[in-house]
Amino acid sequence: MLKNTFIHLPGIGPKKERNLWEQGIFTWDDFEQHFFGQRSLFPGVSDDVLARTIEQSRVALHEGNFEFFAERLPDQEHYRIALADPRSTVFVDIETTGLSIYYDYTTLIGAANMDGYHLYTRGQSADRVAELISSAKCIVTFNGTSFDLKFLRKEFPEIRIPKSHVDLRFFGRPFGLRGTQKHIERELGLNALRKSRRCSA
Repeated sequence: MLKNTFIHLPGIGPKKERNLWEQGIFTWDDFEQHFFGQRSLFPGVSDDVLARTIEQSRVALHEGNFEFFAERLPDQEHYRIALADPRSTVFVDIETTGLSIYYDYTTLIGAANMDGYHLYTRGQSADRVAELISSAKCIVTFNGTSFDLKFLRKEFPEIRIPKSHVDLRFFGRPFGLRGTQKHIERELGLNALRKSRRCSA
């Protein structure tokens, strides 16, 4: 997925990226073959800058340096990072005593990756969950931007929050998915799937 994006290149936005795809230019290799050596089609950006950024992108992807892409891609495009390395992606959800970041506190943290589900409850050690989140290259939340991450940063400053973050609340909006997490789950039929699995267990 990352090899198919150009938005992180200087002078290229979503519209230019779509135009490139429509021309059959789908990868960084395609981009180099079509444009370098010709007159630049991106005014104000030299071929040297574009070539250098593509090479930096290859090195970053090879080394698993996804912060390189997180710093250059719009938030809505961070899903590409999650798909580029699913094993280092962690899904995070928390429960709190209330909504106030000043007066309430975390009672539960759930963190799931491809190896399983890990749980912290208040009064227990948060080391395992903290280690899991801190080592993640990308995290996925629902409304984590406004809620979960604020509580984590306040109460668990030792946890390193990766720069790559997919917030499903905002990710779903362009596809007409709005409302609470439970509302969206019902709309997608996930509640029925969950009930079906419980019944068959």
